[in-house]
Amino acid sequence: STSTPTPTSLHTPVSSLQRQHQVDSTSLGGEQKIPDNVTPTPPSNSKSKNIREPAATPDSVSQIVLKGDEMAECDPAFRSMVNLDPVPDAPPIKKLSPREVAQLEQSLQIGDKFSDHSEDTTWREDWNGNLQLLDKDIVMNRDDLVQNPSAKVMTMQFCDWVAKLARHSDDFIGIKLLFRFVYHMKGTPLMTRRILAYSIECPAGSVSERLQLIMDASRRISYDPTVLTQDGWRTVKADAPDGHTGGSYLIGRRIIWHSFEAIVIAFVRDEDIGDLWKCLWTEDLDTFDLEADELQEGMKKWERKVAKRKAASSAPTAKAPRPSVRFEASRHFSVDGIEDGIILAKSYKSKGGQPWPARVMHVTEVKALGIQQGSRRSSSKNEIHVVFLSPFWNGGAVAGIPTATSQYATGPLFELETIDVSERTIQKYPFSTDDGSLSITNLRQQFKFLGLPKAAFPRFLDSHRLAVALKNYSSKESKVNSQGVVDAEATASLTDTHPLSIKTFSFPDALLNIPFEYILSKFPDPVKVRASRSLIEDDTEVKEPIMQLHGILASITPPHCWNENPGMSSACPETPVKKTQPLSLPDSKGLTPTMSPTLNASKRIYSESDKKTLWNVDSFASSYLLEYIQAAKDGDISP
Repeated sequence: STSTPTPTSLHTPVSSLQRQHQVDSTSLGGEQKIPDNVTPTPPSNSKSKNIREPAATPDSVSQIVLKGDEMAECDPAFRSMVNLDPVPDAPPIKKLSPREVAQLEQSLQIGDKFSDHSEDTTWREDWNGNLQLLDKDIVMNRDDLVQNPSAKVMTMQFCDWVAKLARHSDDFIGIKLLFRFVYHMKGTPLMTRRILAYSIECPAGSVSERLQLIMDASRRISYDPTVLTQDGWRTVKADAPDGHTGGSYLIGRRIIWHSFEAIVIAFVRDEDIGDLWKCLWTEDLDTFDLEADELQEGMKKWERKVAKRKAASSAPTAKAPRPSVRFEASRHFSVDGIEDGIILAKSYKSKGGQPWPARVMHVTEVKALGIQQGSRRSSSKNEIHVVFLSPFWNGGAVAGIPTATSQYATGPLFELETIDVSERTIQKYPFSTDDGSLSITNLRQQFKFLGLPKAAFPRFLDSHRLAVALKNYSSKESKVNSQGVVDAEATASLTDTHPLSIKTFSFPDALLNIPFEYILSKFPDPVKVRASRSLIEDDTEVKEPIMQLHGILASITPPHCWNENPGMSSACPETPVKKTQPLSLPDSKGLTPTMSPTLNASKRIYSESDKKTLWNVDSFASSYLLEYIQAAKDGDISP
């Protein structure tokens, strides 16, 4: 049986990537020391399905050197589908030190085991297998799995996680370590090294640009004919069948695999596995390997499809082309109330995985901000961008923030995150805005089941205050300004997004820039409200009105912003004269008199008694000066 790791041996991907430049000897105390000249060797049973892991090819075969920018020959139909532009030169990248290997293993969770999710916790045998760790699913809630092994596992691809943590284009530390590791593995083709070095060394203007370079490099390596040739594959079709399976004679053949069209681009004869063919899906240019029986099955499916096309061509009307269904499971998923733009979502950054109020960003907002990033697996079709409202997990130290009541109240009021669309990550928002109020009592009952400290309740309350306010605004606005019926599926396909990003409400920029933090700071304390009402009646349900965003927006437009009622004509008054305030207020401890006897002296007629007391020291000296004079008189202050 698999033993459950202890919490002390775990390091989350967040901490492991953010401390790459700060790792000391104590943090590596539990890691295995790997010498600089040793490459980790995984167990013999680490081969995964559809991944070629043959025995190491001789250097004379794998390291074919082509002259200049010369490219290996390949099938013409395949070449027309992909980008094979010359790759610029880049300086060699440095080999990993033992400490950096330990950091990389920690980030990739090499050696960790979590119930049924332990098959991907070892190094692969060949360079290509280790490069594919770029797409490895990193477990985000390991602490929860240690305490509750039956809890749902929340994962994110390693590449996506590194990109989310990156603060600038050169902050892809985890991916750089992985590329450097693969770069210096035995048998890595020279063209692969050139592509890897260029992707991480060339200048990039932003995080999204660097991510695109990495994605393009990973995809290019998977199908580049020069890489395949240097790795022992044949990329040119033979003039005659090679052996009983056909061999390289089948290069260029079309097949159907997993219901999608693909083309055979390379062939290799492996001594351990047998004949293998590398194929490329024509839709998204992803590659996969097939054995002889699998390839025969794919070719038969293609032949049947061609026969159906010929039969359909004689029909009077042609059928509409079948849309892509690779992401059908998530694309057909929806949640009630998405039209209002508010849902409950689970953040990858929250260790407990509690559902939290969030606003789903509309596709127009996503495109305008430029936050949608291309992905190797077309993951944008399976993801949505959400803004978590008043999250509790982004707080830090209370020191330096005078208004913070706890560490949960120190983080930003809004936090953007990209999440997968599934039943595990998003839910319907439970509260209605029909009665125009928010029940604080019901929120307290729900908060008890989240397992959070009491200090996090104000943050939880503010999140629902914002959620019901936004939902109330969107529901009213949708009734007044209906946009008609929109084909979400078709629009999502055109914009390369999920249909939920089309169905959600598009909030105006003016509303999103309202000073919500200031408004929430003026809300009454629900604890004091509950205490005052309990004196009148026991078990009284505490409610508060919903924030009316329509009214707030109206108040900052004329005539309300002139402090006038609608319908009243404006007199266009002159700019009022600013009243001069005294330099020190009555409670000031400064030396400036609070009431000078010379103010308006020419307009005042003094009596005889006033004249006697007018220039008394008590009339113009401050209390601080009087105390100082008295102390000097008594000898308490030395001259």
